[in-house]
Order: sequence, then structure tokens, then C-alpha cells
Amino acid sequence: MRKILISLIGVLILAASVGIFKIMTKEKDAPKPKDLKIVQSVMAQKIENKTLPLEVSASGKLSAKNILDIYAESQGVFEKTYKDFKPGVKYNKGEILVKINSDEFRASLKAKKSSLYNTISAIMPDLKLDFPESFPQWQSYLNSFDVNTNLHELPTFLSEKEKYFIAAKNISVLYYDIKNLEEKLSKYNIYAPYSGVLTEALVNNGTLVRAGQKLGQFIDPSAYELEISLSETLASFLNEGNKVQVENLEGTKQWTGTIVRKNAVIEQTSQTKKVYIKLSGSDLSDGMYLRAFINGKQQENVVELNRSLIVNDNSVYIISKENTLELKQITVIHSNQGTAIVAGLENGELIISKVVPGAYDGMPVKIIDEGK
Repeated sequence: MRKILISLIGVLILAASVGIFKIMTKEKDAPKPKDLKIVQSVMAQKIENKTLPLEVSASGKLSAKNILDIYAESQGVFEKTYKDFKPGVKYNKGEILVKINSDEFRASLKAKKSSLYNTISAIMPDLKLDFPESFPQWQSYLNSFDVNTNLHELPTFLSEKEKYFIAAKNISVLYYDIKNLEEKLSKYNIYAPYSGVLTEALVNNGTLVRAGQKLGQFIDPSAYELEISLSETLASFLNEGNKVQVENLEGTKQWTGTIVRKNAVIEQTSQTKKVYIKLSGSDLSDGMYLRAFINGKQQENVVELNRSLIVNDNSVYIISKENTLELKQITVIHSNQGTAIVAGLENGELIISKVVPGAYDGMPVKIIDEGK
């Protein structure tokens, strides 16, 4: 009985194993479901190349053409003039901008001049005996000598012997030493090189000023330059003397400017060139932002696209005949604020007119709307 029971259990186990094997074999051999490709619905536009004028706008910062950063070259106490040294104060050309107390330096200079006068006076008897032909001009030089004014040029030597005699008395050394001090004295006062306005004042009356210290900034409010950045292609169409229309960012005021120069260097990061526009007129201020409108050369076989459609600055997605996306390289002629003028697309080609999230080369698509 026991043997029969064991045999039945073995048969059941064997039968179960065979059944499980058959089930596993069927699952393995069952056909796998095919991968379903998602077809993206897109909006498209047909390309029609045209001849477009490069009427573009570019914004930039306005700066005064003439800007003077005022630095002290002498040390002393800052003194008040008849005008306050404050931002907004206007000065005419030649008026004193900065006055630094020079009493001590001026007294030292007068002492040097007196020393030169005494030295020349001491050699006058020798000049009268040894160089009678030169005596009158040296006498005239002494008669016009004034310690309160700049030195006159020394008399011309009439002979080599006279030149050596004067040099032996150190008169030439004293003369040039005094001329050097006179030049230093002139730097205690700074005069306006042109009519303008003070835009920055960093010192007050009574402040001790040191050599090399910045005192303020002075500009000419009658002439300005607007700096804008343009693509190399557009910049090459512009020449010095071209007229440019300029307006404020609100569009409420307009001016006419003139291109005065172009930078020869292309900026590495933006691949643009700097162009400078000369402006003058009322309501202009240093530091304000303006927009320039430029009429460039007519460009053939180009199309204007939304900048969001451009991939990696040089490609766009076109729709192939197989209804898949294909990345095609283009040339960006110029970029405006929201659009770009590009070349390299063929008439009749279809491109996506709105950005497709997750787009890739070879992506299957279905056109739901086609426009121009």
C-alpha cells in the first residue's frame, strides 16, 4: 500500500512538471506586441523667400562724447571758488573747476626765483668786463625780472665762452629747476577745457586733497555717442556718415544721429560689432537707454522667422516628405528683438511654426495647420 501511494505521488509531480513546462513554452513563443510610435501633431508654415530690407532696431546706452575725470596732481587743501563744486553746476570753457591751496608751494617758488635773481646780479660786473656785447641783454633781463610772474626765457648766448661762463655759475640749472616748479604750480588749479556740467563731486571745501585722488567728473552735454551692437553682416553694410533714426524706449522722443565709427573687433561671446552713433539735441542725458532704427542693405532670398524656432543659433526643424522632423542648417543674417532674418531655406519647404516640446531629428509628425 505504501509503495502504491509513493508511486501515485511521483506520477502527480511528473504531470505537474510537464504542465508547467508547456505553459512556459507557450508564453515564450507568444508574439510580442509591436512598439507604438507616437505621432506628434504640429503646426507648419510654408517658406516663401523674399527680398527684405534690413530695417532693424538695436538698443544701447548713451554716453557723453567728452568726459573728463578730474584727478588731483598736487597735494593741499581744497578751496572754494566763486562756484560751488557740486553735481549739476555748469562751467564755461576756461573757468576754474578746482582750486587747491598753494601758498606754501608758491612761497618756495618765489624763494627760488630770488636766488636766481641774486645769482645773475652777482655776475653782472664780470659780464660787463668780459662780455660787453652780452651785458645789455642780461641787464634788460634783470630789469624785467618779477618773482610774481613766470620766468622769461634766458638771453641767447652770443658765444661758446659766454655759454660756459653762465653754466659754471649754475644759472641754467636754477632756471630749469624754477620752470619745473612753475609747471607744478599750474597743477594746483584745474580749468574747464570746454563748456560743460559737473556730474560728480567727491570732495568738499576744506578737504585735504592728495596727489592722484579723484575729485569728480565733468562732461560736455552738447555731444553724445550711442553705442549699439550689431551682427557682423549688418555692420558691414553701414558706413561712417550714415544717418540713423533714434528714439527713447517709450517712443515719445526722436533724434537723428550719424554713424561716426565702427569697432574692428568682433566680440567673442555675442559675435557682434560695436557701432557708435553721434547724437546732439535737447532732452539727452548721459546714461539713458535709446533705440536706434537702421535701414541696411536689401537682402535677397531671406525669410523672417520667430527667434524661438531657431535651434543652436544656426538650425531650424523642417518637415520632410516622410512627415518627420529634419534639422536643417541656416544662416542668421540679423536678429531683432523677437524675430530673425535668415537665409538657407528653399521656397516651398515646410517648417514648424510653433516650438514642439522634445523635438528631435527623425521625429514623426502630423500637420494640423499649414500657413504662410
